[in-house]
Amino acid sequence: MTLVYLAVAFAGGILAGHFLRLAGVLSCDTPSWLFPSSLTFILAVLLLVRRLPTARLAAALGLFILLGAWRYDGHPFERCLGPADLASYHPGDEGAWATVEGVVAGYGDERDRGTRYQLDVEQVVIDGQPHEVRGRALIEASRRPRYGYGDRLRVHGVLLTPPNFDDFDYRGYLAARGIHSLIRRPQIERLGTGEGHLFWSVLYGVRSQASAVVNAILPEPAAALANGMVLGIEGGISDEVNDAFQATGTSHLIVISGSNIAFLSGALIAALGALMARRRAALLSAPLVILYVLLVGADPPALRAGVMGLLGLGAIFFGRQNTAYVSLCAAGLVMAAINPLVLWDIGFQLSFATSLGLILFSRPLGNWITALLRRRLSHDDAQRVVRALNGTLIVTVAAQAAALPLILRTFGRLSPVSLLANCLVLPVQPAILASSIAALLAGSAFLPFGQLVAALPWALLSYTVGVVRTTASVPHASVDVGPVSPLFVIGYYAVLAAALASPRIVRAVRPRPTLRRAGAWALLLLIPACLAWLAWRSLPDGRLHVLYIPGEDAEAVQITAPGGRSAWLWDGRGDGTALMQRTPGARGLAGRPDVVLAPCAALATSAAQPWPGAPCIDPAGLEAEAAIALTPEVRLEAIDAGAEPALLLSYGQFRTLLPATLGPEAQTAAQDQAGALSVLKSAGPHTGAWPALSFLAAAEPQLVLWPQETTYPPEVSEYLAGEVATARIEADGLVEVVSDGATFRIVRRSASGPR
Repeated sequence: MTLVYLAVAFAGGILAGHFLRLAGVLSCDTPSWLFPSSLTFILAVLLLVRRLPTARLAAALGLFILLGAWRYDGHPFERCLGPADLASYHPGDEGAWATVEGVVAGYGDERDRGTRYQLDVEQVVIDGQPHEVRGRALIEASRRPRYGYGDRLRVHGVLLTPPNFDDFDYRGYLAARGIHSLIRRPQIERLGTGEGHLFWSVLYGVRSQASAVVNAILPEPAAALANGMVLGIEGGISDEVNDAFQATGTSHLIVISGSNIAFLSGALIAALGALMARRRAALLSAPLVILYVLLVGADPPALRAGVMGLLGLGAIFFGRQNTAYVSLCAAGLVMAAINPLVLWDIGFQLSFATSLGLILFSRPLGNWITALLRRRLSHDDAQRVVRALNGTLIVTVAAQAAALPLILRTFGRLSPVSLLANCLVLPVQPAILASSIAALLAGSAFLPFGQLVAALPWALLSYTVGVVRTTASVPHASVDVGPVSPLFVIGYYAVLAAALASPRIVRAVRPRPTLRRAGAWALLLLIPACLAWLAWRSLPDGRLHVLYIPGEDAEAVQITAPGGRSAWLWDGRGDGTALMQRTPGARGLAGRPDVVLAPCAALATSAAQPWPGAPCIDPAGLEAEAAIALTPEVRLEAIDAGAEPALLLSYGQFRTLLPATLGPEAQTAAQDQAGALSVLKSAGPHTGAWPALSFLAAAEPQLVLWPQETTYPPEVSEYLAGEVATARIEADGLVEVVSDGATFRIVRRSASGPR
């Protein structure tokens, strides 16, 4: 238990260092002698009280709190920048054109809309002046051509500080990964190859070859899922499949987790144990586990699982009992010592919470279910039922009981079908992992043989995808509960901790047995009470919500009226189905819209449309002044804008013109009918549209949402910069306007965060 206390103290020290930085107590000007002198003092106290157990523990806790604060001070979110740091050359959040040169570090993160590369920058050129620098930048590039680890690149693009969003701290997310610079709209030139470290080059080459084998022996989407489950390559998973897994609370299945490492460790011990002593097998298994963790990318969940796996192998080697929660805290301590910012990583938080839930709740839940079953079944039959449930229902409930507040706080969504989906797919996951690895090894030796072996993982993966898609298509499979307060998270864990501690409290104060029962009921009633409260929160909030959804050369809008009725509007450009897949509401996330306003013929031909049978109205067929009423107060009125269909959305005093991609001629034609506007969303890049000056003067919008990376005519940009109130928004991000009919507010949603 001492290690647990020390790990908690170290984490507390990191948090203390963070808050002291925010308060200005610690800064870049903090004397360098402060922490070493304090550490020396604490060590002296520890030596003086070493024979007093309580005082010794208190001094050790103080020592680890100080070490945690010192570690954070050396690696904070906001770094102390010098002239040699790339981040010191950012000309502000808007960014400026610059040329950088460096070497690709790590794997490329390939996604549907492009590939992201991490570049270790060595030189930056701004305004023709070269500077030797150090620092890692994230490049948002197109999918082709591809670049690999060790490639030397010269990149000309917009260099800027990563932005933050209302629902996502993107800057902090990248800072935790050592990235403080972002390059957009890059023009890339490859200068050379093979400049990476030999070890990493070989390891990345093995991973790339293994992924190619998986793609050759399995069709999509099974290949993408196998890549994620076995090799940690998530970029190939389509948005549609990824959204379905997120909607059903099963996204943990498509990433490297503790189950992968536990399976690998067990398989290695079993295989090597047949050839040699168990201790020697554990010793030889350790470097293989390390290599696998590095192979799959060593992200926080995989690293946490790897450290726990190594501690388990160490327990076998030394003949010691491995205590799960001690190993978990030791893994957290090691990871926080390596990178203190990992405490803010949602992947680490969820991985740690679910592991802790399995450790703390699995056995008590199993015992409770056994006691219930023994009222009607024999002891042996009850045990058999519980063993059958332990791999599905009990595991799912235990993990979600611990992770629920973090999921709600981070994603703001609740999946009522999560328990059912997990119970249906969890039993086949070990077989998927084992058969996928077997097929990969067989395919690496002889591709046709690998394709034959791959029939089993293909069938199991197809079953998994089928279950997930089916449960995701259930109405309200994922419910938006809105922002969850940190106080809710703190209160949830406080009540849960009190319920878990109640037996010890009971033994200490010797109360009546009713108090013991009260503690148990607190645990049993906590989750249903929270779910009921969250379900109440998910009801319509009595406000109008207008969500703008940009695409590559098109835009869509999702309109939700105060009573919950909704409409989806597409301007007819680009790929409407792709915009549907980006819309919260696709694949059952929030139910289909009550009406679709779009070129209906274009959508009807798509087999991938997530809302088959949704009522569709083509705005081009509406006569001027025709109105669509979502409610008596929320109306969409067609207005004459020449060749382009235009709609005026009104709710009380709130008014806006849709779609956002109306051309200047259409705006000029509509300006007299549109009147004064509350919000105007201007067109994004690559749409060929921009606000007309006469329209801006006539509409007098209270706020213009102005996407970044746009190239409007100079006079329009100058007018927006000086004559009207504007909010610069991410070109590829989702932006929501929320109005009560009198006032409105803007909520920015990132398109650049983790999937």
